[in-house]
Amino acid sequence: MDPKSRLPMMTAPGASASTPLAFPGWPGRAEPFPRVDDHLVEPETSREEVVRGHRFEAMASKPEHGDPHCQLDYLIRAHVAPGYVASTDMLTRFALGADFAPDTCIRRVGTDPATGTWYLEELAFEVVNEQPLTGPRGINIKSEDMLSRGVRRVFGIFVKEGQVKEWRDSWVTLPPSTRIADPTFSSPLPVSAVLDAAEADKAVAQVLIDKKNPVIEQVRKDERRQGEAAGLRQAILGACTLLAIELSAPRLRQIEEAELPALKDLYTQLMQKRAWPA
Repeated sequence: MDPKSRLPMMTAPGASASTPLAFPGWPGRAEPFPRVDDHLVEPETSREEVVRGHRFEAMASKPEHGDPHCQLDYLIRAHVAPGYVASTDMLTRFALGADFAPDTCIRRVGTDPATGTWYLEELAFEVVNEQPLTGPRGINIKSEDMLSRGVRRVFGIFVKEGQVKEWRDSWVTLPPSTRIADPTFSSPLPVSAVLDAAEADKAVAQVLIDKKNPVIEQVRKDERRQGEAAGLRQAILGACTLLAIELSAPRLRQIEEAELPALKDLYTQLMQKRAWPA
């Protein structure tokens, strides 16, 4: 005899791709949630999703969806706080009859000891272009199911309206001048950066500075050293003029080519000896 499956019992769907699957007791939210990785469809080999028992094929996107999605991922990845990780199109089992992938999400790093699998998403983002708001595969239903499972916040990027909204029993528009503050972000995320590519670049640059990215820190350190060296060169030229020290071509070349430590030493000797050092 075959062992019993740990998946909920389902009846076979009809010919329509949107025919709901029949779950005994579904939606029955008093029943325990399935594991987040206990899938109804096969990740990365199937293009299907299940929303409240309805099975759909997940369609490829047009540029109007794909471009802002890419920009969103660029922003979210840069803003993620230590201890968290961002994912794209990660399939999650949100309910007995719900197995779908938010466009972008943020979850804790590591394994949830309560389940032995990855942590449930804390924030989820959906790019809304052609997707319906209502109906079996509507973004509203997905938002409700994600929050019911335990996702803390769900955001929608409404491409045609040029707006970012948060689901709070209905969609609430976030003004472009505001920032999204959350423990999953190392710095608040500017709403304007989600909507505008130039603002996205500025936001990513700023958050990398705030995070003290080692490459940027080295560039800033080099710039400070260059500024200090330029100031010392001017000070040396001024001291030579005041002390009537001849600035021959070799000496000018030495001043121009010297690095910061040599410039500091040269300036110190000029002030002490009141003459060009031997």
